[in-house]
Amino acid sequence: MFPAETLPDGALFGPHHFLYPLYAMLFLAARKWDLHPRKEPVLVVASALLALFAWAHVWKYYPVFGATMALAGVCGTILGGLLTWRYGRRFQIAVVGLGLAALDDAVSHAFGVWTPLDHLWGVWWAIYHGERVPVVAESVRDPATALADLQSAVGESLPALPALPALGDLPTLLVAGAVRALARLPILAPHTALVPL
Repeated sequence: MFPAETLPDGALFGPHHFLYPLYAMLFLAARKWDLHPRKEPVLVVASALLALFAWAHVWKYYPVFGATMALAGVCGTILGGLLTWRYGRRFQIAVVGLGLAALDDAVSHAFGVWTPLDHLWGVWWAIYHGERVPVVAESVRDPATALADLQSAVGESLPALPALPALGDLPTLLVAGAVRALARLPILAPHTALVPL
């Protein structure tokens, strides 16, 4: 069924990593707007506004059309970032990176598939705001145990990765290793549970 969620997470303006990258992208484009007369990043801004409009005003009432417009808008920002070369490489990298972050959330809500940033967001939310909060609060007296508990909770919450086909498939190995490494970063632990240096 498309979209997988008729209302993303039940709240369009909740803490979605679809919204924040697009807001940041609009801010970056506004800073570059008048640098080259009549050569503004129109595709980036128009696509970001289309995606935000679709998310905020259309998805709730017309889920198929809203999800399609949101996905098209985010893809337009990525395309605009790749084609807008006159503002420098940093602008391109920032726009494409923010577009990919927003696309991660849009794909997750539209198709109901596992996406890396959405999973990390869910792990972070569960650790800081879910059922694990009292466990962390009780074990703050022993920071080493609290950190080990958090790292094991993050490791257990990762989905089982499919069996790797062959050792010669280097891209698959690199992606699997990067996902496992990102999930075990100590950034996911609360600062009170970290071992002092």
